Parts: sequence; structure tokens; C-alpha cells
Amino acid sequence: MEDVMPLVILLSGDLMSSSRLEGAVRKQSARLAVASSPERALELAADEQARLVLIDLTLGGLDLAVWLPNLREQCGERVAALAYGPHVHEANLQAARQAGCDGVVSRGGLDRKVDELLAGFLA
Repeated sequence: MEDVMPLVILLSGDLMSSSRLEGAVRKQSARLAVASSPERALELAADEQARLVLIDLTLGGLDLAVWLPNLREQCGERVAALAYGPHVHEANLQAARQAGCDGVVSRGGLDRKVDELLAGFLA
């Protein structure tokens, strides 16, 4: 039944990311929902099946230092946060680590290890 499948939320404005990730999410017997705004991602995270938010650090208007505590307040530790972004944006990757993301990887690292990362977070 689809309603018992874990939910992975992709917080991104990049539609190419969603098409690349959808197959990997399905391989983990999970479903993918795309949120193009931080507010929409929080709405989706209210779903009891939500387990992971993939955060595209290139999304404009995202202040992780404010948004991530809101996610934690709403969902506790039930929902993990994995941020990713271009490897050349080291300051953004470091800011995501400091904000308290459960994982931070470069976009290339996500592409190379997506199955392994999803399996770890959805286990």
C-alpha cells in the first residue's frame, strides 16, 4: 500500500533533480514529494510517513538556521535533513553543517551515493 511507504521530501526548485532522484527513492520502497518552498516542505513534513528532507542549498530564500529548527519542532527526530549543493559552494555546505543537518554532501556526492545515502536515512 502506498500510504505506508516512507516519504522523502525534495526541497528544490530544480525539476531535473526530482526526475533524477525519483527512481532512487522508489528503489528504497519510498515515495518522493517535491516542495519548491521551505513552507511547502514543512507542510509535507507533517505527513506521519515523512522520514527525510533532501535540501537543495541552491534554493533561494532558504535560511537553514531558521528553517531547520522549525522542522525539528514540528517533527522531532522523525524526519532527517540531508543538504546538498555544488562542491564549489563550501561556505553553504559548512553553513548547513552548522545549522544541524543530519548530513551534508556535494551535489556530485549525492549523485554518486544516492542509493547508499537513502538506504541509510530510510533504514
